[in-house]
Amino acid sequence: MLCCVTWLVLLFDISLTVCCSFYADFGPLNLAMLYRYCWKLNKKLKSFTMSRKRLVHYTSYDQKKRANAAVLIGAYAVIYLKRSPEDAYRTLITGNNTGYMPFRDAAVGECSFNLTVLDCLQGIHKALQHGFLDFERFSAEEYEHYEVTDCRVLTVPQVYINENRTRINTVRNK
Repeated sequence: MLCCVTWLVLLFDISLTVCCSFYADFGPLNLAMLYRYCWKLNKKLKSFTMSRKRLVHYTSYDQKKRANAAVLIGAYAVIYLKRSPEDAYRTLITGNNTGYMPFRDAAVGECSFNLTVLDCLQGIHKALQHGFLDFERFSAEEYEHYEVTDCRVLTVPQVYINENRTRINTVRNK
């Protein structure tokens, strides 16, 4: 993220934030990227030197970057400003004639499911409600460690699912 300070405005450019794609997929950015974005934004907003400046969140005209930028700022509004996903999304689409491109999964071929910016904001809100997302106790480094393809393991009570395998193993109580 690039910041450019002017006399009364701080421009907060997220267009340099990228993620790796596998095929024709893109976004949304992962939780570690969202965490770092929120951390940097909170730091800027709490800074004494920013007390009399406006912060401008912007990105390029690229549709994929616009969708990711919308999720970042919308998620910030849901997490820190306690806005509902619908209110945050309504703010994002006000005056926006083109809307936002839906995210695409990593499947080869035609996309069978469109994940929208609003879907992402609703998912973040639901995760907050049920205690699955807590940035006060979140470790971006640990998240990124387990996000690596070799480490994709999901443990559910009584079931062990390894995303790199084609079978599901039942875990026996010891």
